[in-house]
Amino acid sequence: MSDRKIPSINVKLAGPANYPVWLTIIKLAFRLAKVGSRRVWALVDGNYAKPSTPPDEVQEWDDGNDFVPLTIFKNCEENVRSKIETWMWS
Repeated sequence: MSDRKIPSINVKLAGPANYPVWLTIIKLAFRLAKVGSRRVWALVDGNYAKPSTPPDEVQEWDDGNDFVPLTIFKNCEENVRSKIETWMWS
């Protein structure tokens, strides 16, 4: 997953008005993207728990876990992204 490009979707989250459409598209993007043999959506919905061993599986999970917020940030307008970043890293 380390060489994976962060996808750009055709709708940037601008706020509550376009959230339903954005959510549908971002969810589909996560359902298509893979982390190892699993779908990234499994990280989001909690069906892919972080393994404790072996190290390569832990790294794979970490890569997927980083892929999720990076994809969200890339697909939001700046004003929304700044609010999400503040919330996620506090």
